[in-house]
Amino acid sequence: MNLVLTSARILALAFLLLAFAGCHGQKKVVHVEDSGSERQSCSVPQTLLLAEAFEDSRQTLSDPDCFHHFNNHFHALLDIALQDPKTDNEDKFHDYLLWVRDKGIISSNTAREYWRSYFTTTFTSLPDDYRISDYCSRKEDILNDMQDELEKKKQGFAAIRDTKGEDSSGPPKQYLKALNKFDKIELVFTAACKASEME
Repeated sequence: MNLVLTSARILALAFLLLAFAGCHGQKKVVHVEDSGSERQSCSVPQTLLLAEAFEDSRQTLSDPDCFHHFNNHFHALLDIALQDPKTDNEDKFHDYLLWVRDKGIISSNTAREYWRSYFTTTFTSLPDDYRISDYCSRKEDILNDMQDELEKKKQGFAAIRDTKGEDSSGPPKQYLKALNKFDKIELVFTAACKASEME
């Protein structure tokens, strides 16, 4: 009887020890999406100081795993620049786009498109070599794309505006130039397409 009881106790104790050892030896699996480690390592700059923000972004995007976060970084930098607009910001964005191009983060064409879309009065959504009448079937799509690009220019020019040389309460001067160009293109486009319909 004692032998049976002792054997049962030993068996129960052995079972408990095995169960404890099994639990203790298990490794906790942490998924990247749960831990947020990838999100943290590729996160956009958090500082409001633009020079530091550009430096933070360069350090982060130096990791090839973070290349696909470039667009988020660009827009975060733009938001920071909008809090402290100045003409010097234009050089900062220009140098930054050259850097991401040279690092192979984005292509030369993409870097050029970002620059032209945000910081020039040129419209990338308008075909470079074209006869307007060749694009009448896509007129609305092209004008809608240009309208979207006009919003980008509004942000870009607001971030690099000369706050001492112009009224900061109104739209940036460069944006008004782009808006004027858009209005003229729309008028010419519409007139040319109407004329082609008469032929």
